Amino acid sequence: MAKATDARARALEKYPGIRLAPDDLEQFLAARHAEGASDDAGIEEDLCLAFACAQGDPKALVYVDRLVLSQVPKMLRHMRLADATVDDVQQELRVLLLVPKEGQPGKIADFGGRSPLFAWVRVSAIRLALRSSRKKGARAEVGDDEAIVSRESGIDEALLFLKDDQRRVFRDALCAAVAGLPADDVMRLRLHYIDGLSLDDLARLEGVHRATVARWLSKARESILAGTKEGLREGRLSESECVSLLGIAQSRFEWSLRMFSAPEPGSATPGPNEASPSAVEDT
Repeated sequence: MAKATDARARALEKYPGIRLAPDDLEQFLAARHAEGASDDAGIEEDLCLAFACAQGDPKALVYVDRLVLSQVPKMLRHMRLADATVDDVQQELRVLLLVPKEGQPGKIADFGGRSPLFAWVRVSAIRLALRSSRKKGARAEVGDDEAIVSRESGIDEALLFLKDDQRRVFRDALCAAVAGLPADDVMRLRLHYIDGLSLDDLARLEGVHRATVARWLSKARESILAGTKEGLREGRLSESECVSLLGIAQSRFEWSLRMFSAPEPGSATPGPNEASPSAVEDT
């Protein structure tokens, strides 16, 4: 009870004006924690906000719309979708999460609190965007293929001892190997290593077991190394140079990709140019 009371007090301070019935909130939080919700204070506040939304509280709905759903274009920026597609995803997500259907609350009621609300919504936004792109027969772009391999400054630091032509051949071979992957494999690499989605996140996104996702990523890694090997041999380098560069590709592979593993900044807490809870309260 004390834990729920503390979470309620923090949430009311962070999101002034929302309604949180103590007894109902306590049951909601207890159920979520029994299902594996995090004890992180910020996530508990997110759970309180989600609970208020599920109850149809107008103020809570405004907070989620202004502080989270307004960030959908930023969440999807790396996918290089058409503006109209992003707008459609944002609206579909708004309806899916916040609008009751057939007497049941919006899907925000399913928020389990294992990760921040922002991250949970972001996975849902990416899922809808992928589904929309596939329906339209379009490929959602994921950014420069070179970005998946390594940040240019990082690869130069790792390869400073190489000659310019060796460095160029190495970079070109890696990027060509990534470009040769199927679109879905490129997207998974982008989401996992650059956007920081875990295997569990990707499994939920794809609707498969996490072991399947791990197998897909491993296969993509092997394809990149094989493609890099082929590209190096076509780069008019000596056999010893190819062997040396392939060794770098193998040893630096995880390091290079994980340079992008940190997720994009963003949380339910607004930045200096975003709406704040007090600003929402005044609307």
